[in-house]
Amino acid sequence: MRLTLIKMWQPDCPVISISEKFDNIGVYVIDSRVIDEERLYVQMVVLHRNRDIHEIIDTFKKLNVKKVGVLWRSKDTSALELVCKPTHAIKCIWDKPLAILRPLFTQEGLEDWFLLSVNSKQEAEILSTLKEYNDVKICKSTRVRPEDIVMLAKLMNPFLLLDLTSIVNEYALTKTQNKVLLTAISKGYYEYPRKVNLTELASMLKVSKSAIAKDLRRAEKKILNIAINLLKYLLPTS
Repeated sequence: MRLTLIKMWQPDCPVISISEKFDNIGVYVIDSRVIDEERLYVQMVVLHRNRDIHEIIDTFKKLNVKKVGVLWRSKDTSALELVCKPTHAIKCIWDKPLAILRPLFTQEGLEDWFLLSVNSKQEAEILSTLKEYNDVKICKSTRVRPEDIVMLAKLMNPFLLLDLTSIVNEYALTKTQNKVLLTAISKGYYEYPRKVNLTELASMLKVSKSAIAKDLRRAEKKILNIAINLLKYLLPTS
């Protein structure tokens, strides 16, 4: 199997048109499905910051979409639903044994697509077809195993992502801890045998040995807490 990240500009995509028209907005397409040959249903989250969401909706309407509505909104973020014509890119792939991993992120006219294809031949065929009508840049492509897909599915667990957000905020490193930890890693403190010791790290950073030890210990504890909570989701339960 092949996992491919592409950046794509579609001339017939209303979401991309919106992202080109409005500066400093981002769009996450969290769901899309083909209703029929003339209708594509899309759910998206729009990060509009200081933009009026009604201005964005009015612009969508001018793009001849069949329907646009607000699902929910807050000050700087809104969820919209949209019904429009399927784009050329969607028509290229809707009957193929191909997965598109969500969400798709769109900003400044470019959309990130993660494509999961059966093999390199299918990957090449899909990309060639997409390039006939769209501007496509291949950012990364790699071979993946079935067990990698299982792990990827676990990582896409929404509850895991919510928990991780909370955990990362709770155990966020201070600027000093981050600097000390990155220096220790880059200089080989965690290699075996160690390339530097605490005294040498302290000299590099122009602080005392005790300060280095304290910052490293606190940073290590935070990182371990994040790792342990992540492993709860990823390790087999039996």
